[in-house]
Amino acid sequence: MMRYMFIVFSLFLVVGCSFTADEESNAEEEEEVVDKRQENIVRFGEVDIKVLHEVVHVKGLARSKYDEFYYVLEMGEDILIDETKEEFLDVEEVEGWREFEFEIDILKTELEDGETPYITLYGKEDGEIMNKHFVPIDILQY
Repeated sequence: MMRYMFIVFSLFLVVGCSFTADEESNAEEEEEVVDKRQENIVRFGEVDIKVLHEVVHVKGLARSKYDEFYYVLEMGEDILIDETKEEFLDVEEVEGWREFEFEIDILKTELEDGETPYITLYGKEDGEIMNKHFVPIDILQY
């Protein structure tokens, strides 16, 4: 009798584990689809930031499905500059990468808090924020 109970228990264990593995596999596949969708909206690379005389110069490359992207300047919990739309430069794409460049005026008094400010770059599709890219600003250059 004990042998039959052991076999039945083993079957329940195997069946239960296989359902969990399938659910985890499906969740991972759905997450990968969302990640790939976000990457197709916009992907940033080689972002260079320089601070000169209270002006932050931002330059970089991005791959994007659209002609624009967005940024927000934040420091800790505070938003220093609300969402701003930028367009890519009218230069030839190199292997799908497009150049962008913009400047942000920032006051030294805004940076006295001691926290590191950062720019959040992202794309949007149907009003939904896609693929955030966080870039800290080195205020020691200031």
